[in-house]
Amino acid sequence: MRTRVDRGNTGGRRGITMMIVLVCLAILLAVAAATLAVGRARRRQGRLDERRLQAEWLAESGLDRAAARLAGSSDDPGETWDIPAADLDGVHAGRVVIEVERGETKGDRRVRIRADFPAVGVEKARHVIETILEPSEHEPTEGER
Repeated sequence: MRTRVDRGNTGGRRGITMMIVLVCLAILLAVAAATLAVGRARRRQGRLDERRLQAEWLAESGLDRAAARLAGSSDDPGETWDIPAADLDGVHAGRVVIEVERGETKGDRRVRIRADFPAVGVEKARHVIETILEPSEHEPTEGER
């Protein structure tokens, strides 16, 4: 005679276990997706910060260039200075626009520097410097003449 052993309802327990595993996987997937989104946002912000810093450096170089050119000639109208990518990051070119006007007092020059990096594109950074160069800052000394 065979006896029947009642093992209970194990199908219901397996179903609950499967639901718990699926919920845990869904939570894990959501955390991974959020982590990737944060990483992508930080990477983009890092690129923007690099471009902004490069634009600042280009503007400072443009100001130095304007002062040096004014030291040689007091009637310099300015220029557009295109810097090839090979001289910068190897990928993007830069552009510095130097505008020079006569200042309010004799010998002063109002200088406006606008630097863009990269020179073209949607995500370019721009840095602008506006200052007045006095004659002592851009005229050559006796030893330089």
